[in-house]
Amino acid sequence: MKWIVIFTVLGVALLYALGFLATAFLIWVVCWAFGFTFSWPLAIGVFAVLCILRSVFGGNGGGNG
Repeated sequence: MKWIVIFTVLGVALLYALGFLATAFLIWVVCWAFGFTFSWPLAIGVFAVLCILRSVFGGNGGGNG
């Protein structure tokens, strides 16, 4: 039972990490295209806003079901 919880937590963390990397890549492309300077705090902030909006509006995997 304990291993199921550990693997579930690791799986969720891995999926959030992949989502963050995809978001950071898209932000990097937009910054590159428009000549802006990319920064990791910007990527973290955009990812956090996206996570909050997904939980508020109940998107895929959102907290509201």
